[in-house]
Amino acid sequence: MAQQGAIFLHCLNSQLQQQFVEAEDSTIQSAKVKVEGFVNHLDVTGNVAKTTELLDTLVRPNLYENVKEYLETSVKNHLCSSVALNPFRYSHHPPIMHSSLSERGGGGLLWYTSRSIEKATRWRTCFRDCEGTNRFPILYENKRSIQDLAIDVLNGIPVGCGFGVAFGLIHDLIEQLQDVLLKDVIYAKDIKSTKELITMIVAELVNGMKGSGQKLFIKGLRKDDAKLTSKKLLVALSLVGKRFAKDSAHHQQVSIRSF
Repeated sequence: MAQQGAIFLHCLNSQLQQQFVEAEDSTIQSAKVKVEGFVNHLDVTGNVAKTTELLDTLVRPNLYENVKEYLETSVKNHLCSSVALNPFRYSHHPPIMHSSLSERGGGGLLWYTSRSIEKATRWRTCFRDCEGTNRFPILYENKRSIQDLAIDVLNGIPVGCGFGVAFGLIHDLIEQLQDVLLKDVIYAKDIKSTKELITMIVAELVNGMKGSGQKLFIKGLRKDDAKLTSKKLLVALSLVGKRFAKDSAHHQQVSIRSF
């Protein structure tokens, strides 16, 4: 949207829009510094952690000083090119503002965004869906396979926003994986190390489900919470493998053999 010479973003996802509304206060909180120079210790699983992920994933990578800088960058960087975005692709009941969709005539499938934002959004849907839906919550007691659970969460209304699911050491490992998979091209020299990274993450999360993965997360997290979080993240990785496999031949090679 443009108004008085300025360009603004318009968010069509009602859950994410609420996250943007909360982001202002959370960003201020995360930047607070005590007089003696020590940063305030805040709840890592609260809004501040979620807002930090939102800023790091969707906002900072897509910021430009001006339109000229963006145009110059878009010529060199394929991730700046526009791609179609289908809001219903990964969920039958996404929290999309229906009034906005109807304005574009019917199905609302003609929305466009940058390739960079599409990839970041696709990645985030995996961590949104791993928290389950109103019809299919992710419970530790559920004995169904991770692959079956990854299919279940496509049905119903998502209960999470996709931010702040992973925290602690496991967040750093998953962030390394994100840096690789969100690229347009995975170079041949990086395939082996990426597979090893995925194997390590999966092994650690499997151990976490068995009750020995508390060191993956923050200190003080209860063992039952660590088990459930490990299970959710395994579902997220299964979804990542499916949703990024077709990006390139190397993406497919990594996804099929590793997840």
